[in-house]
Amino acid sequence: MIDGLQRAYYLRALNPSDTSTHIQLAEELGLDLDAFHDDIISSETEQELQNQIQLYKELSANGFPSLTLQNNNTLTQIPVDYKNASAMLDLIKQALSPSSQGQNYG
Repeated sequence: MIDGLQRAYYLRALNPSDTSTHIQLAEELGLDLDAFHDDIISSETEQELQNQIQLYKELSANGFPSLTLQNNNTLTQIPVDYKNASAMLDLIKQALSPSSQGQNYG
């Protein structure tokens, strides 16, 4: 579904925020549409969405997608580098090293 949503947005100009887009993709994937529809409009799904939005705000994320490393009680923003995953991994390793606790790389 995640791949389908990415393709829907970037290649098909469909709005990934619209429930109708999710239902269309569920149908294309051959999912049980009745169950999918019930799940996507459920209060549990809405609550999880609100929880994720609140977490995004609490983390002071700078965009979507974003990467925040939580190590114990320390949160570290890791800049997303689409061209070099190694650079992101290096920053994660640095953030996990004892000598750099509390630094922010974002």
